Amino acid sequence: MTELLNTRRTETLRHGEHLFVPTPYLEVPTPLVLSGEDLTGRGLDAHRCDEAFHVDGGDLLACRQHPRGLTAEAHARLLAERPETRRWNWRRTRVEPRTYVRGRVTHPRHGVLELPTWHRVEDRNAA
Repeated sequence: MTELLNTRRTETLRHGEHLFVPTPYLEVPTPLVLSGEDLTGRGLDAHRCDEAFHVDGGDLLACRQHPRGLTAEAHARLLAERPETRRWNWRRTRVEPRTYVRGRVTHPRHGVLELPTWHRVEDRNAA
């Protein structure tokens, strides 16, 4: 089953338990693109995609001056260069891993979904 959902002025596609959110301006270096990836499960229960790109999650340090966060290495460099930044209200935040796909996405029960551009994969059952 494939459904088109309007989410914040983008066309989000539903294909089984997955949502595919367009990210048309994403540029992925060719060496990082994986071919023939299973999104979940194994065998017949898996969504299989032509191309996939995975972004690892991790911990960041964020504050008002750096709301998107810094890696531990970038934070350490900043503190070394500008010791007064220690007084900023830093907090740890977690970035979840993400998967992007493009091309054909297939599943034996849901058919074929064609994605001409990169789409972020989300589990529609996640809270």
